[in-house]
Amino acid sequence: MPQLESLNLEDNLVRKIEGLEGQQRLETLYLSRNRIHKLSGLQFCCSLRVLQMNNQKLMSGEHFELDLDSLAGISDSLQELELNEVKLKGQIQPFGYLRSLETLKIAHNMVDATDGLETALMGMHSLRVLVLKGNPIETRLPKFRDMILMHSQSIEELDDKPVLMHERQFLQEFYKRKGGKGSGKGN
Repeated sequence: MPQLESLNLEDNLVRKIEGLEGQQRLETLYLSRNRIHKLSGLQFCCSLRVLQMNNQKLMSGEHFELDLDSLAGISDSLQELELNEVKLKGQIQPFGYLRSLETLKIAHNMVDATDGLETALMGMHSLRVLVLKGNPIETRLPKFRDMILMHSQSIEELDDKPVLMHERQFLQEFYKRKGGKGSGKGN
């Protein structure tokens, strides 16, 4: 079906994403509430704009993984990615490959690593909506919200709460003064 633009396989027992090699026109893919443990098989889905894979029913001890080849394949097209409650563990850094991403929802997982967060946020320069609530990274980073907003000028909504212009301006001024050294000289 080379003309396929949307595919909904929610609420099935799908375990693996495969067979999409010829789907170069596929724009929306809904795979929530399955048993998929790895975001893979999407290397050739270069038109994919929306991917929803929420609530994967994994076996005890299984964790959700990201395939870097698939992320690279959808990096220029993907605008919305939802991976809420999929037992995603580790870092947010691989999401930095998704340059066109506007919405990233990865709530209620096990994302805890702070390494590479700044790099990922800078890579997602189109990101408008970010939902990370319910992940250990929230408590591991002091002033979590401030830190996210300082590293991403494009985020307009963080954890279902709007980012107000005066909030961002306050943070920029506060950290400029706090950093202090040379901030008032020559500029």
